[in-house]
Amino acid sequence: VGLRSIEGSIQHVDLNLLRNHSDLFDTMFTLPSPGDHRQVNSNHRTTVIDVFEKDKTLKSTLGLLTGASIHWSSIEEVYPILELVDKWDCHHLMRRIRDHLSTSRIPREQSLRFFALAKYLGWTEEARTTSKYTLSVDFQAPEHAAILAQIPTKDAQALIDLRRRRSSAFRKLLDSPTRFTGGNSSLYFCDTCCVAHPQDNLWLNFKKALSAELARMPCGAKIVAL
Repeated sequence: VGLRSIEGSIQHVDLNLLRNHSDLFDTMFTLPSPGDHRQVNSNHRTTVIDVFEKDKTLKSTLGLLTGASIHWSSIEEVYPILELVDKWDCHHLMRRIRDHLSTSRIPREQSLRFFALAKYLGWTEEARTTSKYTLSVDFQAPEHAAILAQIPTKDAQALIDLRRRRSSAFRKLLDSPTRFTGGNSSLYFCDTCCVAHPQDNLWLNFKKALSAELARMPCGAKIVAL
């Protein structure tokens, strides 16, 4: 059969391949569909189907169906292919793409976008794992705030709550009188001069700075770098 893109070019593909990998095409060629977009090219005895997809998306998806390797450097390259694979009900290919993406660098490097995608597609485990990677994202940055605004409120709130719990636990550790005895007691005992001195604001201001940094970037990378 021939699959015609919106640009008008036709990609020829084995019918059995389509039926084996796509529930949509399997149904299409099993049941009579007089109102579909199929045409018969009498010269080549080929059924031509308008699929209303761009050339690039169509070629890439058909290549994956025939076993081509996956090479994606950003999640933006994946969006149109995933949409088409979902539309065609290609479950095996969807599973292959899911496995590839979850083990690639994309969840770490584009964590917020991948989290949104995983939630949309119902990839629960991938979304849970990626939520930890979003701790290194500055939600106040304009480019990230725009993505966050597009995520459903419930899912976005879950990410925010994760950051708040982490910040709260960190503040409790900083305020612990047993973990930081010298800084969190009313007096500081100097071992050198054997005299107890009233606390100044140095430790208090340092804790505020640390807490503010962790609230901004809950992964704590800059704090650990100290």
